[in-house]
Amino acid sequence: MVGRIAKVVPVAFTLLACAGKGPPSATPSSTATKAHASNDGSSAREAPASSTSTPTSSPAPALTDEQILARVRSDLLACYEQGKKSTPAMADGKLTLLASVDTSGKTTCVVPTDDIGLTQEVEDCMSSRLGRETFTPGTSWSFELPIAVRAGAVTLGKEAAGPVIEEVSEHGLPDAMKVVHGLLPKLSECVQPVEKSSGLRVIHIGARVGSDGRVSCTVATGAGAVPEEVRTCSRTALEATRFGAPKSGAGLVSIPVKILAAK
Repeated sequence: MVGRIAKVVPVAFTLLACAGKGPPSATPSSTATKAHASNDGSSAREAPASSTSTPTSSPAPALTDEQILARVRSDLLACYEQGKKSTPAMADGKLTLLASVDTSGKTTCVVPTDDIGLTQEVEDCMSSRLGRETFTPGTSWSFELPIAVRAGAVTLGKEAAGPVIEEVSEHGLPDAMKVVHGLLPKLSECVQPVEKSSGLRVIHIGARVGSDGRVSCTVATGAGAVPEEVRTCSRTALEATRFGAPKSGAGLVSIPVKILAAK
């Protein structure tokens, strides 16, 4: 039986302000800031103009959600794995890290919120890691990083505009979540040629995986005709991927890629 294991979603950040370095007694109130979309459709942020900033300071760099998470993902995963050793019963979980960055690019405050399923040890470890991150100097800015831990992988925790992978089904592939996460950017590119007028909203991309972890066959289908270039692109992406050895000598994976209408 094919089991549903995860939901991988990019996010759009909401900028928040957090003053001070020590943990507040309550969740800080948010401060309005300016957000914009990058040319490739992903969410990005820029610091708001500040009356206290010096005239010579340059704007903070626009970073996508994935770019920020990519800097700290491996360490956040290490936090979870270490916490799992202390608390074996801990399963999947999520939290959002609120962070502020000063003009030197130093992260000055990190506050975890919206937490479910993770131990305090894991939350403190993740907060500490993000607090050590530095960025390009400029004006001060802030962001929130929603994180989900599912099937032993750290992913983004909310949805943003653009093609996304929804619930992944697998059978016999213990590392399917990690592999699929790495495929997300390429599969998102693969579905770009789909015309909005086609009526396609979800393309199901599936594969059989042999005992050596290599993909033996692929399929890309939907409620209507899927363009050949989409099927070819997804097949190429999957065939270039290597899964871990299946538990029972063969494995299956099904990846629904949802196509969100442009705003």
